[in-house]
Amino acid sequence: MMKTNIFIVLMVLMWGVHVTSAQTIYVIDESTISFSSSALLEDIEATTQKAVAAWNLSTDSIFLKIPMKTFNFVNSIMQEHFNENYIESGKFPYAIFKGKIFTTGDLTKDGIYNASASGLLTIHGVTRERNMTGKIQVKNGKIQVEAVFNIKCKDYDIRIPKLLMQNIAEVVTVEVSLSFIPYVKKLNN
Repeated sequence: MMKTNIFIVLMVLMWGVHVTSAQTIYVIDESTISFSSSALLEDIEATTQKAVAAWNLSTDSIFLKIPMKTFNFVNSIMQEHFNENYIESGKFPYAIFKGKIFTTGDLTKDGIYNASASGLLTIHGVTRERNMTGKIQVKNGKIQVEAVFNIKCKDYDIRIPKLLMQNIAEVVTVEVSLSFIPYVKKLNN
C-alpha cells in the first residue's frame, strides 16, 4: 500500500503545480466507496475500502484511483457479473478521478465546510467531465470528504442487456467517504 501511495503522490506532484511543503500533500488514511442500484426486481450494492488518493492542498489537485475488482458484493454471482460482463475489470482495472476540490473553508482549521469537485472521471475506459458537491470535515489535522452522486451506465458504455433491465438500474448512486492525513504523517506511521 505504501508503494501505491508514493506513486499517487508522485502523480499529484507531476500533475499539479510546484509544492512548497510535504504538509500540503494529503493521502488517504481510510476510504469507503460504495454504489447502489435499485431496480424493479433487484437491489444491488457493493463497497470497497481499497481506494488510494493524493490531494495537493496548495493547488487543490486530487488524484483518486479505485481498483474495480475490490468491490465486494453480498452475492458472489453479482460480483462475477460486475467484473466480467459490465465493468470488464480485466480490461479496465481502475476507476480514476483527476480533478480539483474547492471548499468554502480554511482546511487548516477544524470545521465542516461545503465543497465541490470538478475534473475527469474515467470508468470502463470512458473519460467524462464531472462536477460533484459534498462536505468536508476537518478535525485534529484529519480531513474527511463525503460526497454522493449519480452515474448513468450508458455514459460510461456499461451495457445492460434488455433482459436484465428490471434487475439493474440505468443510474447508479455512488457514495464516497475519504479520510485524508498529511503525507508526512503517513510516512512516519
